[in-house]
Amino acid sequence: MIVYSSGTTADPKGVIHSHGAMVRHAYNLWPFRDLTTGDVLYTPMPLFWVGGLSFTLIAAMHAGSLSCSKTASSRKPP
Repeated sequence: MIVYSSGTTADPKGVIHSHGAMVRHAYNLWPFRDLTTGDVLYTPMPLFWVGGLSFTLIAAMHAGSLSCSKTASSRKPP
């Protein structure tokens, strides 16, 4: 799985992570989030970034929660 670094010290770049590493990361964060099957988790972070992917999407999937995100759009609202 390729996710992208934030580019804090240099330009953003793709970083290879194993699926197992991403799942373990989400699993380790899950108890602190206290997510349940009845929760809906809003994901404002981009899912190509490790934080958006593991902190929200995979953690919600692990808990059986729903994750929703805002679709980026170049259109201005009416």
